[in-house]
Amino acid sequence: MIKIKYLNRMLAIISLSLSLPLVSQAANNNQNVNSYPVVHILNSAGYAVKGTISYDSALCSDEDYVVGSYAAWSSQSRGVCLVSKITAININTGESGHAYESSGTSYSQFVVYRDESGKPAVTRETD
Repeated sequence: MIKIKYLNRMLAIISLSLSLPLVSQAANNNQNVNSYPVVHILNSAGYAVKGTISYDSALCSDEDYVVGSYAAWSSQSRGVCLVSKITAININTGESGHAYESSGTSYSQFVVYRDESGKPAVTRETD
């Protein structure tokens, strides 16, 4: 009886030691599991814009941004907050076009562009 308990313990230890490298490798492959990439906004509208990035959770604070003409802006941190809306307002005229809206996205790359009426609009950057 003692030999069987000892054998079962040894098998459990061997099994655990064999699985540790796999767990360690999985952790290394998912180093940023606890956060999404920061939000980047490229302004291609030809004039300075300001706006707000809204997140889908009351636990996440919205962020205001200001970005010059043909310049880029990046948030400081994002954590696990999904983007639900990004607005853009022409600093000179106060006009705004279409905002980017989503039920909640993990996308992080966005572009402000001049729409057909010359107002700033926001879209997700695609390849």
